[in-house]
Amino acid sequence: MLMIRAFSIHLPSIVRTKIRDAIDKKTAASKGKSIPEQQADWLIEIAIRRKAAPADAAEVVAWFVSLAAWYVTGQSLQVDGRMRFH
Repeated sequence: MLMIRAFSIHLPSIVRTKIRDAIDKKTAASKGKSIPEQQADWLIEIAIRRKAAPADAAEVVAWFVSLAAWYVTGQSLQVDGRMRFH
């Protein structure tokens, strides 16, 4: 059977990675804050009060490409712990 699917995407929030750590370090320095203070500033914007792990995003991507989601097309799924963007 030929399966043609439109791309679906996930929209992650702040994911704990080396790149994110570098961003926090630079932002903290520019604001005159410590790195933990900088991280606390954005953590309060996430309703579930925890940062995402790479596995949180990977699980969603794995589902999108699995046969379980074969009928899902052209969707965007926020994986953001209900983060407020403003």
